[in-house]
Amino acid sequence: DSQTLCFKPESIKMNNTMKELTPEVICRREAPEGFEEFYFPSVELNRLRCVTSCTPGVDGAIDCHGQCFLQKTGPQCRCFSTDAHWFSGPRCEVAIHWWALVGGLVGAAALLLLLLVVALSVWVTRSHGRNRDYQLKGQSW
Repeated sequence: DSQTLCFKPESIKMNNTMKELTPEVICRREAPEGFEEFYFPSVELNRLRCVTSCTPGVDGAIDCHGQCFLQKTGPQCRCFSTDAHWFSGPRCEVAIHWWALVGGLVGAAALLLLLLVVALSVWVTRSHGRNRDYQLKGQSW
């Protein structure tokens, strides 16, 4: 019979290439490309969830005081402003009252204007003094 396939066990080599599928490996495979290092497993009630530091309620979650989002460089916080405060800082932890911000800017502008007036006054005074000295020297001849 020419249709028979003969198999000799020693003619085939099998390599054991099976890798252990850990929750970490599963999460890295399921993560979007470029974001693999920021995903980690969270097992709750025999259920695997792949989460990031931006996922609320997980251990190690970032308290952003704003909106946490994931970039290829890692978790980032987007700060929001209210009618009364402007938030800043890496985790939006610095709250600046709007009136303090406006007052500081107005004060800085007023100081800059005052310095400009003083500088112009000094320049005008010196230039008038030079002209007067020149005129006096011209009259003595």
